Amino acid sequence: MAEALAAAFTDNILTCSICLEEYEDPRLLPCYHTFCLACISDHAKGTLTTKRTFQCPVCREDVQFPPGGLSELKKNFAFCKAKDIINQQQIEREASENVKSNVEAVTQAVAQLSIGCEKHPGNELKYYCEDDDTVVCADCALADHYRHGILPVEEVAKSNREKIENALVKTLAKINVFKEAVAEETTNECEDSRIRTATINTIERQTQHICTLINERKETLISEVNSAYDLRMTQREVNKDNLELHHASLQSVCDFAQQLVANGTDSDIMVHAKSLTNKLTTMENIPVPTPDTTAEISYSPGEISTAGLEAM
Repeated sequence: MAEALAAAFTDNILTCSICLEEYEDPRLLPCYHTFCLACISDHAKGTLTTKRTFQCPVCREDVQFPPGGLSELKKNFAFCKAKDIINQQQIEREASENVKSNVEAVTQAVAQLSIGCEKHPGNELKYYCEDDDTVVCADCALADHYRHGILPVEEVAKSNREKIENALVKTLAKINVFKEAVAEETTNECEDSRIRTATINTIERQTQHICTLINERKETLISEVNSAYDLRMTQREVNKDNLELHHASLQSVCDFAQQLVANGTDSDIMVHAKSLTNKLTTMENIPVPTPDTTAEISYSPGEISTAGLEAM
């Protein structure tokens, strides 16, 4: 049972949408979608524009290629930790049958881990340097950040956690707005289909009473109606697709922010605080597109005559 839950967790959450395999070095794009570093590097190199931008494979948001390369992209702290926890539990399971392993345990364990200093292994990142906007350990604070503004990381993280929560509350409300907009577009799509069918049926009834000439004209009328509604349906599909993309982007960022607030360490909060707060604020201010009001296309049958037929 534990192995099945761990496998499900890996398949559903820890799988890269490009290679469809378990994440290797998961990295976050500015839109907060996650990919293997190697996968997103291959994608970016193959689609890089002259302006050195590429699109996110999921939401198609334009991403500026980092000056120092894609290795500058931030790691997805939650995915990295979850992967480490699952691997550790699999090792422990082989040595003992009394191991509690389920998705909830993995999530709880993620929240309890802390990131250590890469320069001084074993040292926790307990301080925040205001001058360099980074979290450091005690040794780094003394050696590399002497005379800088140094504060306990938990104090600064608490303030930034509150900022993220405040921005998140506003942005979550926008998700429902986009959801309702998508539903409205779906309703309009069905109504257009109904009107389209009714219009064609009216034309069909009228053309049953006339000769070959009117039948030819009938096909022309149907073609015109279909062309007009096909054009309108194409536009509606574009509008609906854009709304769904905005909705997906909002959902992705909000999901990440909720995970960060709920389970991220102080260090994690500091790594993502500024960029995530700005992203949430930006997305909260995204206007919802207003569907264009288009004139209804209809058909009103008139008296049948040769001259009238040509004027239909």
